[in-house]
Amino acid sequence: MSLALVLIDELRDVGSFVDGWNGPTQRDFARYIERLGKPVDALTVADLKAAAAFALAELKSLQERGLI
Repeated sequence: MSLALVLIDELRDVGSFVDGWNGPTQRDFARYIERLGKPVDALTVADLKAAAAFALAELKSLQERGLI
């Protein structure tokens, strides 16, 4: 049970990209995953967290430039 709770906590930010985010951020997240070139079953928690960090950085860049 504790491993499941750790996994839920680790993936909390990743889950945000499934529902409620803007299109550009979802595309950045998907593009990062796609560029890894791994099948979905081979993705790691670290891969998903890196994709989330990439998408959030892209969002921040768009916001800083006043594009959204």
